[in-house]
Amino acid sequence: MAAAKIRVKPGAEIFLENHIGLVKNKRVGLITNPTGVDSSLNSLIELLFSHPDVDLIALYSPEHGVRGNAQAGEY
Repeated sequence: MAAAKIRVKPGAEIFLENHIGLVKNKRVGLITNPTGVDSSLNSLIELLFSHPDVDLIALYSPEHGVRGNAQAGEY
């Protein structure tokens, strides 16, 4: 018996497809880290920034920055 193929969708994709109206034409701050991507590995930062209905104004991240390239204690 073959195993069923299950497609897991990242929450970012579900949000962009079904819930973008929650932030439409609002100023948005995003809490994220390097794992904030869709199934094609597109950054949630870029997806929200380029979306015509979203005004992305702030990024919040853990110690190593939103891209993960900051050294410990750098920020």
